[in-house]
Amino acid sequence: MRVLILVLALVMAGSRVEAQGTVAPAAAPAMSPSSLISPEFEKSVHKLLEVSHAADMSKDGISRTIAQIKKAMPDVPEDFWTRLEAKLNLEINDLLAQLVPVYANNLSPEDVKSLISFYESPLGQRFIAAQPKINGEAAFAAQAWGKAISEKIMSEINAEQARLAPKSAVAPAPAK
Repeated sequence: MRVLILVLALVMAGSRVEAQGTVAPAAAPAMSPSSLISPEFEKSVHKLLEVSHAADMSKDGISRTIAQIKKAMPDVPEDFWTRLEAKLNLEINDLLAQLVPVYANNLSPEDVKSLISFYESPLGQRFIAAQPKINGEAAFAAQAWGKAISEKIMSEINAEQARLAPKSAVAPAPAK
């Protein structure tokens, strides 16, 4: 069970386990340092993150991840999970700060202004309200899809191994 937690923590942290068993951070995409982003653009990106409820969605993701881990670890006391979730939620502002250059690298100031307008609109607000349900259902669908794909991959590997297996050079003895 502790391995499950380690794997989930590594996935959430964007790390990977190398063949030797060591842990390496995932390759970070190239991004402009936030010092190269104009203060006005940075403020707009922060506004976009605010109106799109990015912090709330991050908290929801933490809650869903903890709920999944809790299922696998029923012996862990509930107060541990409560403390862990509160501790992780305190780190969301760090995440949001790291997202500013990501958004700035991929969106123009005009894009950000348009997205702010969208999220402040009635449609944008309905979309935000639907996001947790959409994310939950999408995660369920993706999990089922991933399981089916894994089964197909294993089936293909088994078929390929059977095809490549050396054929016996000796014919079976005839039955008497």
